[in-house]
Amino acid sequence: VAQPEKIAHITARFLQQCISRSNQNQWVLTLGPEVFRRQSRLMQRRRDHTATLATIKQPTLVICGAQDQITPPRRHDWLAEMIPGAEIRVFEDAGHVPVLETPDLLLSAIRDWMARPLLLR
Repeated sequence: VAQPEKIAHITARFLQQCISRSNQNQWVLTLGPEVFRRQSRLMQRRRDHTATLATIKQPTLVICGAQDQITPPRRHDWLAEMIPGAEIRVFEDAGHVPVLETPDLLLSAIRDWMARPLLLR
């Protein structure tokens, strides 16, 4: 069970992280911390699909930011381990939203991964 103070602290850090990374992240200010809190609560209440991960047969690339304090890299490592044959890429200069924080690195990683030969399982 999440503690409201911890959620508020993480929310504030997340917003600061996004804002400090790029001027393009002004959308974060328009959403505000309450939207983020509601989204976090919804994520905590969703059904557990852990068993489904082992059934994924498609090639999978798991992407995360090393500075992510919402879903730390160790959780992404676990996710990649649960999906057979999954690969993981960790972006050192990104937090929770690599698509906004390091878009060029993200696109490069996806292009490189998609250019590899497809290995069917």
